[in-house]
Amino acid sequence: MWLNGGSKMNEPLDLIWAVLESPEPIIANSAWHRLSKADRALLDSVGLLKRHVLNEIQCPVCSDGHRSPVHEVDCPSGEIQYSIECPAELQIIIEQEQRVTRRIEPKRVAESISCSLELTGDVRSISGDRFYFCGYYEYRDVRVEIYFGRGLNQNDGAQITSSLPKSFLPQLVWVPQCSSKNILWDMENPPAVLLLAGMTGVDHIRLVVHREVFVSTVRELVLNRAHPEHMFVKRGATWEICYQGSVPVSVKASKGMSYIAQLLEFPRRSISSVELQTIEANIGPRAMRGSKGEIIDIHAKEEYEKLLPTLRASQEQARVVGDMKNVDSLNEQIQAIEDQLRCSTNIRGELRKQLDCESARTSVTNAINTAIKNITKEHQELGVHLRNSISTGHNPVYQSDSNILWVI
Repeated sequence: MWLNGGSKMNEPLDLIWAVLESPEPIIANSAWHRLSKADRALLDSVGLLKRHVLNEIQCPVCSDGHRSPVHEVDCPSGEIQYSIECPAELQIIIEQEQRVTRRIEPKRVAESISCSLELTGDVRSISGDRFYFCGYYEYRDVRVEIYFGRGLNQNDGAQITSSLPKSFLPQLVWVPQCSSKNILWDMENPPAVLLLAGMTGVDHIRLVVHREVFVSTVRELVLNRAHPEHMFVKRGATWEICYQGSVPVSVKASKGMSYIAQLLEFPRRSISSVELQTIEANIGPRAMRGSKGEIIDIHAKEEYEKLLPTLRASQEQARVVGDMKNVDSLNEQIQAIEDQLRCSTNIRGELRKQLDCESARTSVTNAINTAIKNITKEHQELGVHLRNSISTGHNPVYQSDSNILWVI
C-alpha cells in the first residue's frame, strides 16, 4: 500500500509533520482520534510513534477541560473499568485508549530517511532530538551530507541551525513542513532544504521518501559546486581541479595530491610533514610525535579493546534514560580511544611504528613535487602557481599573493 502525504490535514502523515514542528512532539488524543481507525493503525505500524499510558487525562466532556486522575475498578465480568471524576458529571466512564498518548520519535524519522534513501554512515544526533545527521548520499562521486531537523523556525531555531557542522561537502536538510524561508542559517553557503510534507508516503508499513525531487536537488547542489573558480576536489580515484575559472581537468589521486589539498585548505598555515602524513592516512596526528618506536604497547592496546564495549554499553544506557550530557561525555572517551587504536595499528592490526621527522620531510616533499609535475602536465598555469606558492620542508606551507578561495 502506498499512502501519499499531502497539503491537507486529512492525511495521517500531515499530522506527524505538523506535530514534529512543536517543541514536544506529542500527538494530542483529540487530534489522534480524528483520524480513521485505518489511518491510526497505519501510523502505529510505521514505527515512528512511542505509546505512553497516562494516569491523568483532560476531561472529554467539560468545556473547561480540567484534568483528573484515572480510576480503575475491577468489574464482575473480569474487565477493568476506567473513569475520572468531573464536577459537572460526577463520574465519566472512559476507554483505555483515551489514556494513551503518542510521542513521535525524531530519531526514528531520521533513521527512516536514511533507510529510504539508502544513505551511508551512522545516524546520530547533532543537537538533542531536534537535529540529526542521516548519512551520506553519493552523486557522481561527490558525497552529500543529509540531515533532518525539526522546529528550526522556532525562537531557538537559530541556535539549533548553528549546530550544523561546517563542511566542504554539499549539505541538504529535511524538515517536516515549515517554510525554508523562515529558517536562519548563519553561514555563507546555507544547505538546501526539502519538506517531508508532500514528499513522503508509507509503503509496506515503512516510511519512504519520494526520490525524484530529492535526486534533482542533490544534482543541482553537486553541479553548482562542481565548477567554482578555483577547485581542488577528490572524485573517487582522481582529483578534479581548475584555476582561475578554467575548464576542470582530472589528475590521478596520490598522496602528494592529498598533501596539496590540505595546504590549500589552510593557506599561510605551516603544517608539519608528520601531520600531513597522519592526516592523509587518517590515523590522527595527536599521537604522532616524530620519534621512532611503538605508539602504545601491547598491554595498553588490550586494555583499550576491553574498555570499549563497557563504554559503549554505558553510552547506550545513558541514551535510553535521556542523559544526553553523559552520552556526549562517553562519546568523547570512545572517540579518543578509537583514535588512539587507529593511529597505533596498521590494517593488519599490528602495532604501528611512529614516523621519523626526517623521513617524513623527505617523503612529503617528494610526493608534493611529483604531484605538481603531474598537475603541470594537465594544467600548466595551476602547476606554475603551486610551484611558486608552496614551500616544502619540515613544515610545508601554501602562500599566495592573491586571496584565493579554494573549493576542496
